[in-house]
Amino acid sequence: MKRLHISATVLPEIKGDERYFSRRVTSEELEHLMDPVLSLEHFELTENMGPQEHKEVSSLHYIFEDSAPFVSLDSDGNNMIIYPGSLLWNWTGNGLIHTESPVPEGALVEGIQILLKAHDHTRSKKPKSIHITDPQIPEIVNEGIKVKVICGSTNAYLNKVEIPNTLTLLHIQLEHGKEFIHHLPPGWSGTLFAIEGRFDVITEHETLEMDEGMTVAMSDSDIKEAIEIFAITKSDIILVSSDARNTEPLEQLGTPMVAVQRSRLNKRSLAKGVALTRTSV
Repeated sequence: MKRLHISATVLPEIKGDERYFSRRVTSEELEHLMDPVLSLEHFELTENMGPQEHKEVSSLHYIFEDSAPFVSLDSDGNNMIIYPGSLLWNWTGNGLIHTESPVPEGALVEGIQILLKAHDHTRSKKPKSIHITDPQIPEIVNEGIKVKVICGSTNAYLNKVEIPNTLTLLHIQLEHGKEFIHHLPPGWSGTLFAIEGRFDVITEHETLEMDEGMTVAMSDSDIKEAIEIFAITKSDIILVSSDARNTEPLEQLGTPMVAVQRSRLNKRSLAKGVALTRTSV
């Protein structure tokens, strides 16, 4: 029987300035124990930072409930406002260029960006975007406990929105002294990112104390594993979990995000007949 393998905790370096703040951790830094997740990033954004290109991955943006909205524009012709508490899932297939802007310009957008390996049979297909709005997201609400099931499932709670990859994404908020238990299916990875607070992560094998900004990943067990989260202080936590079996490395694993010039976004969009005009509110 294979036991749960738990990484060392990682405290990502804070990068950026008042326009863009970021803590980003990669699967490589976590001993590839968060595969098929390539990277997980907590960000704050106050202005458009220019186009980015992704290929053969899924790019997810989950926006916190107390964030400003943002406009997402891409080379496939999508022009959407993503409101607080919602998820934008860009399945980039054979290539997608996208850019995001706060609404209004200068407002603070805060959330999580995840890059996820695509299944082999979908990598060369046309890009697709899925918008999971806040009303579509089930919530677990008890005294001192709030858990948003952004996609996937936990315990008896299931988000029924169909998604391109097998993934559970939870936003967990706990008051001091409260706990929440998530069960990791056999063969799945599980990654916890401490947005705020201090808490214990308790498994059958060990207990870890996590503080703001820290990340830990676990995987490789062939039995269902209970992950207990106990809040030492008021805590805000992201949990990402996916089936780690039968995943293959991507060539761009070390550099999953490629910046491109704005003229390239314009050129591709105009070729598709897309007007690069921001949606207004």
